[in-house]
Amino acid sequence: MKEVYYPTAREEKAKERKYEQISQKALSRSELKTMLTLAYYGPQNRYNVSKLANIKYPVIHRVMKGLHRLDWVTIVEKGRSMKNVRTRTYGITSEGLLWLMTKIPKEIHESIADPSTPDSLGLREISRKKDTSKLENLESANDFYLHLLFDFNIEQIAAANTALFPLIFENWDFFRKIDVAGSLKGEMPEVAFSTLVDYFYSYTRDGFHDLETLFAYKLFSIFLERYVKADLFAEEKEEEVDRTASVFQHSPPLRDLFSKIATETETKLERSLDFVRAVSMKLAQTSLPKNGPDT
Repeated sequence: MKEVYYPTAREEKAKERKYEQISQKALSRSELKTMLTLAYYGPQNRYNVSKLANIKYPVIHRVMKGLHRLDWVTIVEKGRSMKNVRTRTYGITSEGLLWLMTKIPKEIHESIADPSTPDSLGLREISRKKDTSKLENLESANDFYLHLLFDFNIEQIAAANTALFPLIFENWDFFRKIDVAGSLKGEMPEVAFSTLVDYFYSYTRDGFHDLETLFAYKLFSIFLERYVKADLFAEEKEEEVDRTASVFQHSPPLRDLFSKIATETETKLERSLDFVRAVSMKLAQTSLPKNGPDT
């Protein structure tokens, strides 16, 4: 069994300071495009990133150094080219990918949601004239907004980075097959944010002290709770029970994860029920004034 490492008080303080610093950082367009490139295409050397993202090589060199200092990219391989030039292959980290997910817009701008409203930011005009699904076309802040809103390709990310979040990405094709991938994808931006907060402030549960496991735990917990709280007809309920069971039956690690999630979910629901019962008892013991409540 893997031994759980508990950070020291000094390490916890250092993590908190790092979060406070990083959470205020505004990504430049080159940094955002570089992170998207590594997310979509997996580990690459700087030359390939320069070509894929249409960024000048000297800029890529500077951007990689900055992202590496933040721990958002890491060097996965060092080598020498045929001309004996030192080469380095970079990959996005779990932390970097979670920060990238937090950049996904939470709301759709009114000019996109309602075509009858004025196109104040020119978003509809950009959509008509530019293919913002392609990284090389991303130039302005509005371009990135449209890309992250409509074209953030989690399928491509999962295929290129299975080692980052194995419980999720290694099973992504199966999740698509049973039609739960969309539900999981929709929860990812909020779960990514809450995972980073919990991780950096050490609000973690026993056994969930790394980003990969913590993110998977929180994502699947919300996935399960959504159906627990849903008001479903009998036939719908049976269908969703079968679908949800299929998710966690797919691999032994997912089955183990479900066991932990189920235990906590039952505990939370019991506490909620206990509170409701306590309020009900208090109301039953309290009689209203003879003239009724104040109006």
